[in-house]
Formats: sequence, C-alpha cells, structure tokens
Amino acid sequence: MKSTFTIIWLVSAVLAARTQSLELPSEPCREWLAGKTGRDMLLSACETTAGAWAAAGWTTQGANGGEDILLLVAKNSLDSLRSYQLGRQGDDRALSVQPAFDGSLLVAGYSTKPPSRYPASKRYGGKRDGWLLFLSENGQAQREILRGGPDDDVFVSAFALPLGGYLVCGNYGAQAWVISFAPDGETLWERKWQYHGLYTQITHAALQPDGTLGLTGWVMDKEQKNMLWTTIDPAGERIAEHIFPQSEATDGGRIIALPDGGWGICGAAEDEVLRSNGIFYRLNARGLVEAYRSFGGREADQLHDIGLLYNGKIALAGSSKSFSRGSRRDRAWLLFEEEDDDWEEIFFGSKMDDAALFITPTRQGFIT
Repeated sequence: MKSTFTIIWLVSAVLAARTQSLELPSEPCREWLAGKTGRDMLLSACETTAGAWAAAGWTTQGANGGEDILLLVAKNSLDSLRSYQLGRQGDDRALSVQPAFDGSLLVAGYSTKPPSRYPASKRYGGKRDGWLLFLSENGQAQREILRGGPDDDVFVSAFALPLGGYLVCGNYGAQAWVISFAPDGETLWERKWQYHGLYTQITHAALQPDGTLGLTGWVMDKEQKNMLWTTIDPAGERIAEHIFPQSEATDGGRIIALPDGGWGICGAAEDEVLRSNGIFYRLNARGLVEAYRSFGGREADQLHDIGLLYNGKIALAGSSKSFSRGSRRDRAWLLFEEEDDDWEEIFFGSKMDDAALFITPTRQGFIT
C-alpha cells in the first residue's frame, strides 16, 4: 500500500516595506513530518484565539477503526507539534478547522455510522452524517453536532458567529446545505437546494464580517461539470447564484472573504490538451467577476487553497507537474500576487508526490 505522509512547511517570507513585495526563499525554513504508514492528509489550518495554530484532516491509521480525524496543534513559537486522532468505529474525516470565540476549535467534516452494537449509532440519520466537533486545543472533544439524512452527507465549512451561534455549510446528498445553529445547538434555520434541479455540491465557504456567506462548488449537467457560485444573506436567503463557463472553471476549490467585501476563489479547469489548470477569480461584493487568471503548463496542475497575506496580496497553494515537462510526479506549488497582475511562483517537495493543500498566513510568513 502506498504511504502518504503529512509534511508541514513553515516558509519565512520577508516583506519589503516600501514595495510591499515578498522576498521568497528557495526552501522552507522549517519542516515537520507527521503521520504513520498509510495515508495522512491535512486539508485546513487556522490560527487559534490564543495565537497558536491548528491543522485538521484525516488518517487511514486511525486508533478507533477505519479513518480518523487527524488534528495537529502547535504553539505560537512553532517549536513543538502535537497530534491527536478522533473518531468512531468507521471512517471519519475533517475538512475544515476554524477558531471559535470561546477558544475552542470548530472542526467540520463527516462521521460514518458505527455498527448497531454501539450506542452512538442511534444518533445518526444515515450511513454518513455531517459532523461538527467542538475541540479544546489539547484535542479533547467538548461537544458535537451530528446532522444527516438517508444519503451520504458532509459539512465542509463552519463559522462561529460574533453574536453567538454557528453557521455550517455542506452537502445533503445531492443538494447544497446550510444550517444556522443557536449557541446551544438548536437549529435556527436550514436551507437545502439544487441549482436548477441539477446535482449540486458545495466544496467551501467564506463569511464576510456583515454575515454574508459566499459558497463555491460545482453542478453536474449531462456529464458536464461547471463551477458554482452562491451568495447568501444573514437570514439564509440566496441573493446571487450562477455557474461559470466550463472553459474557465469546472470545480470550485476554496474561498476567502476580501476586505473590500468581495471574494477570492481558487479552483480547477479541465482541458483536453492542457489536462488541468489552476484558476483564480476575484469577485466583487455582488459576485460579479472582476479578474480571472488561469495558471499552469502542459501537465496536470491544480490549486487547492487560497489565502490573504499580511501585505493584502493573494497567495495560492496547490500541486503541479509542469515544473518539469513530462513529469510523472507532483511538486508543491505556491503562487503569490504582485503588482500589475504579475504572479511569482515557487515549488517545494521531495522525490515523491507532494502537494500544498492549504496555506495559512503567519506574521513570520505562512504555513503550508
């Protein structure tokens, strides 16, 4: 069985005060290797309210049976790294991690129903339910929310709200899904929908300070995949929704909320000649396109995450085979916005397949 290890890179990027441009190193300044034999993946990271940082994903070498959630926590000095595994007697994964205002961590993902001999199985709505965990920084589960129906369901993003409560986004079978929870976990409102009756999936979400929610994902129409964009107001009403031309984007990846009320999106575009390219959109507050870029070469290239650096510029993270023509392996691929729509790119990796699945800014640089 092929083993996939989690490597965390701390990259120190020097910010030039006058030009606001980044001076990037050729190699990471620190590296951690986490995981065991098997597959270990980290998909999301955040800075905690205490100034430390946390990353979440999943491992196939779960201590509880099947796949387990993998949580890594580091102090703000970045000189230590602790790992935790959480799960039940089935496959469980974390797709995002965000800080809550009380100092806990919100981990969103899914949990597979354990066998009927386990009492917890009675709390599941179907075979696989959306799972929201409230964790302490030492990996202890404080409470949980399970929601689902007869089909496979998942939470992909979760947010703590300033006035209390939580907003959770994901997929209810073949429908997009958003739930607003009160602080005690009671459902305030719930929305499920499909884009014009088509198979609809949400891949990520971001929240503006005014409570406006932006979601990206994809819809399937006659075996054709198109990237989807949806904007929802604080009351849960859709105020904008559209798909993008297949030639530009086939799958939405991650989103960030921009300071001007707009949005940044990364994703992918499939091409018969170029295989796949990473894409970037900048949308205004109404969800209309202000800028679009496609990145990559003649090999398979993908962008997995997007971040906003402390200088206000966009950073993109992914994997690329185009660093070397005809390459059969992936390298971690980072792109950084500069002036006049220029972008700088760097590659990291070993002699194995490598990918940057998230990028989280720090005051020293960023973690990927």
